[in-house]
Amino acid sequence: MNERSLVLLIGGGLVAAIALAVVAYLLLDGGDDEESTGGSTATGGNAASSLEGGPDEVLYLSGTSLIRRNLENGEERPVGMIESPSVYPSRGSQWIAYVTSKKVRDDDFAAEPVLHLYDVETEEESTHGAGVAPVWNPSGTRVAFLRPVEPRECQGETCSGDVQIGVIDTASGSESLLLEPGKYSILGWAGDWVLVSDFTNPATVISVSLDDEQKVLDLPASQFWDASPDGAWVVKTNAKKTELIAIEDGELGDERVEVDLGEYQLFEGGWAHDSSRVAAVVAEAPGEGRGAGAAPTSRVVTFSPDDPGLAEVGDSFGATGTILWSVDNDSIVFATLLDPKRALFQAKHCPLGNESGCEIVTSWTEGVMLLRAE
Repeated sequence: MNERSLVLLIGGGLVAAIALAVVAYLLLDGGDDEESTGGSTATGGNAASSLEGGPDEVLYLSGTSLIRRNLENGEERPVGMIESPSVYPSRGSQWIAYVTSKKVRDDDFAAEPVLHLYDVETEEESTHGAGVAPVWNPSGTRVAFLRPVEPRECQGETCSGDVQIGVIDTASGSESLLLEPGKYSILGWAGDWVLVSDFTNPATVISVSLDDEQKVLDLPASQFWDASPDGAWVVKTNAKKTELIAIEDGELGDERVEVDLGEYQLFEGGWAHDSSRVAAVVAEAPGEGRGAGAAPTSRVVTFSPDDPGLAEVGDSFGATGTILWSVDNDSIVFATLLDPKRALFQAKHCPLGNESGCEIVTSWTEGVMLLRAE
């Protein structure tokens, strides 16, 4: 899903809010930024196997405070502190990765980033040296990241310098390195394979196993959107077409299923933990009579390989940012932008197939990141 999904930014001040409102209907054709994410599992099956129960709580970051909010009674309790704006939660376990640096700004574009792992439940924390742009497999058992192997030079949101692909096993704490040093970004996981973009060859994706076996996929890195948690499908999207492509053992198959988005373009979202379907924010692209000042048309839809037709999620107009799937795969949590001028956001919890049951979770004006449904 590339950089636009990795940051998980749902609220972060007036400038960010207005920017989200504007891009909600603009055409995105992907990118090769080093902050990339996606999802799959190294264990197969339900990616959220280490979390249990239904959609009882939502974990979010407010400023530097980790907070759990009960979806039934609205009660909140603090569960920890993260002294960094660069936070990457596992969606299938209690682990969170975050990146710090000597500079208090976007740490992923800092010259000396340091990778940390934090278990929200046990409060176990570990530091893993130089590392940036972590990407969890959906079961939350492993995290891949970029390890700088030479000094980084950063200007704005661009950093130069070779990296390797690192992988940490959370159970043992062991680390391994994949690929020779190069200019890479991590796109996501597909089964036990890490999907990597090589800046020197953006027309393809490299699929790398944990044993460092490598395969080249005929898929432009900028058009990769996400892989299913069971590693069976990849979503490819561009300005003209969106399709699901079968993938097995790190290689693309022949089966393709086209998803007719109509006038919409695909933005953020992701697969259910059990790989049954996709939930995504879509919006109309600029067209006749639609300019930069037009009202956003974003909303949430679902689709699947078995049913590629769009099913609109009711009460989702104005949706923006990441979508959180419940552990039982029956509902989603997402944010809507209510007022761009005041940067007013609202989070909703919606049971799929029963949109009349949507409930408001919380509201905010700045500094909130939705992390995980638990």
